[in-house]
Amino acid sequence: MTTKQRSDASALLSSPRRLFFLVLAAVFLAEAAVMVVLPMVVAGAEHLPAATIADALLLTLLVAPFLWWLIVRPLRSTAIREQARSVAIVSNAVDGIITINEHALVESFNPAAEQIFGYSEEEMLGQPLTALIPERYREAHRRGLERLRSTGESDAAGQTLEGHGLKKDGREFPLELSISTWKAGKERFFTGIVRDIAERKQAEEMQADFAAMIAHDLRSPLTATMSTATMLEDGLFGTVTEEQKKWLVKVQSNIRNLVDLVNDFLDLSKLEAGHLALATENVDFDALVQNHLDYYLALANNKNISLKNRVDPALPQIRADSRRLDQLLSNLMSNAIKFTGEGGTIEVGAVQQNWSEIRIWIKDTGIGIPPEEIPQLFQKYKQTTSGKTSEQKGTGLGLVICKMIVEAHGGKISVESQPGKGSTFTISLKSGNSQ
Repeated sequence: MTTKQRSDASALLSSPRRLFFLVLAAVFLAEAAVMVVLPMVVAGAEHLPAATIADALLLTLLVAPFLWWLIVRPLRSTAIREQARSVAIVSNAVDGIITINEHALVESFNPAAEQIFGYSEEEMLGQPLTALIPERYREAHRRGLERLRSTGESDAAGQTLEGHGLKKDGREFPLELSISTWKAGKERFFTGIVRDIAERKQAEEMQADFAAMIAHDLRSPLTATMSTATMLEDGLFGTVTEEQKKWLVKVQSNIRNLVDLVNDFLDLSKLEAGHLALATENVDFDALVQNHLDYYLALANNKNISLKNRVDPALPQIRADSRRLDQLLSNLMSNAIKFTGEGGTIEVGAVQQNWSEIRIWIKDTGIGIPPEEIPQLFQKYKQTTSGKTSEQKGTGLGLVICKMIVEAHGGKISVESQPGKGSTFTISLKSGNSQ
């Protein structure tokens, strides 16, 4: 059964009187049909149209009370119970629940929504939803609603989003919003579940500040220790044996891994708390890719890996933070080199997907990722089986940071992989001409 069929069936069951009269009509038509057909199959039976109609009507009237008792009474009782249950759930929900019609006018506004926004239900019923949206976001809301009306598609429906709301007193606050759509007959409605996350955001900011302080305090002594180990290896404090040099190299490698972990943790904390301010500018992505290919050329040559630039020469500039885009490419390319074996190939490309979007990919012929591990790939401290057994250990934060950088730019990142054949990371970003 399709969604539309289920909706129509539900509408029928929720209207006992409508169902009752439909059944009565069916009974009448069935009796009339019997009276018409009877003279054709029974010898001697008379066919009198007026009598046929009278008999059918009489039978219908006789069974009407029984049908009312059998159909309408239990359905009405069920409908009343369900309505009371729904009202109780909505009224006692800790999250705000708001329903609007396809014209963005408020149809329902529960007590939690009253507490969150400061408006009473009487004040909001029939009012435009834009009263609850900061002015700078209203045009995007209008465009999204217009798109839904014309195409029936919505990027927001079925997802949990973070945004900003506007209270009655004019104060803005961060909120979490989940949107669902439903139909009653031909009319479309939207229900939003709203949660005030101001306290959570404040806690995240405090956590980020604490993490930044700890990371800074750790990074300074680690850097000093690294410098000391380098000077020892160079013999600045006296002669060093080959055995001692070997261990000093290991010390430097471990310290470098710790510094990388501290840096990644600091970046992650900033991203999670929303402290990452993007310094957007027009970026020549082809030049950025070529710089990275040149930088990783020596590492690639050590493993006889071929690096290929597949960026479309006609690609427009990308509106992005060049430093964060550089970090994104560094993470993905270093992973590609780490997990691509001798004689493999790594390809970095980009092409204009449509007038406002650019598709970027980093493709390798490495060891690949097992299908069951892909859903966990962008989770904190999660490493693939190949990552755990690699000689070059990672922090388990690189891909999480990549995802957050992409999402901070309003883009999306995904991966396709086959064990033994390689992986392809695909990124969608807005191009400069979409601004």
